[in-house]
Amino acid sequence: MSSTHTIIAEIEVRFSFPGLADGEYETDYPVIEIEYSFLRGSPATRPSFSSPGEPADPDEIDLISARLINGGSIDPTEDLVQTWAREWLHGDGYFEACAHAKRGPDPDDLLQQRRDDADFHAQSFYGDDF
Repeated sequence: MSSTHTIIAEIEVRFSFPGLADGEYETDYPVIEIEYSFLRGSPATRPSFSSPGEPADPDEIDLISARLINGGSIDPTEDLVQTWAREWLHGDGYFEACAHAKRGPDPDDLLQQRRDDADFHAQSFYGDDF
């Protein structure tokens, strides 16, 4: 069963512009909010009498959306932000995104949600005027 998660990532981006020598690049670190789906993989199984064993299936992550929070010194297009987010999820950020998804929700958020739910059920249906 897949789940949806959001992570904020600072992604290293190299770019060139007119005036720089061939092979020279500038580097910036835009901050991007990435929403992605996560499907937990399965561990490898050992050989047995009835099965030769199965290799492990890795965790799967897929980009849902990306939103630029801080572009730094660059002003990228929406397509470029999506490309950077996708490359980060399937490259340098893969293990970070998987670890973030496996951690689960913030315990403080869960506690507040439970409190809100308890307050909802404790409210009168008839209002305050009797």
